[in-house]
Amino acid sequence: NNVANQRTYQLAYRFLAQISEQKQDFAGAQAWLSKVDAPELLLETQVQRAQLLIKQGKIDTAQMLFAKLHQQTQLSEQQHYELTQIEIGSLLDAKAYTQALILLEAQIKERPKDANIWYELAMAQEKLEQYLAMEQSLRKVLELDPTMTQAQNALGYSMANRNENLPEARALIAQALSSKPDDPYVLDSMGWVEYRLGNLAEAKALLQKAFSNQSDTEIAAHLGEVLWRIGEINNARDILRQALI
Repeated sequence: NNVANQRTYQLAYRFLAQISEQKQDFAGAQAWLSKVDAPELLLETQVQRAQLLIKQGKIDTAQMLFAKLHQQTQLSEQQHYELTQIEIGSLLDAKAYTQALILLEAQIKERPKDANIWYELAMAQEKLEQYLAMEQSLRKVLELDPTMTQAQNALGYSMANRNENLPEARALIAQALSSKPDDPYVLDSMGWVEYRLGNLAEAKALLQKAFSNQSDTEIAAHLGEVLWRIGEINNARDILRQALI
């Protein structure tokens, strides 16, 4: 009974830590987690502590803690992989893109045929404005998984945005659109490539549909630019104003 009570307390500490974290009280959350010492909860608790450190901006300390966790001999290869994925996700959320990129490049060496890691790498490269490297990574994704809609859309949009390889960009986005015909971000990409190709009426229809599905600021900017180009100045202003409210 005493053992059961102890476990209840330990779980309660973790729950209280989560509540503190939701309130942005990271120091309070760390204090609750420091009370957890049950062996079976230790790994999860240390991961939680490392994630909190990243949210506090203590990136180096967090990465040292993750490295220490990797040194545990009882971890399986899958657990090592999952641990690294958690670290990468936390770094990306904290906009620590350079540190995430280093980990992703290391993971690629270990799992060169994992399309998902290549895609994550591409997204980190985009954040660091390494656009050519991003496109190479996305091509690798599509080599490994030709049906990945996000990669088709991301590569097509990247080329459309730089006004390069527009026929290829359009073909890639068309593939993505055939899988996700109502996805606002894919519709936005297709609208943008049509705009780049000079098909203004088609661009307007696609971007209006995208914006009605998702009133995103970037979609609004694209739609506003198309409306402006075709002389619908008041409509363009209204869309941009609506998106910024």
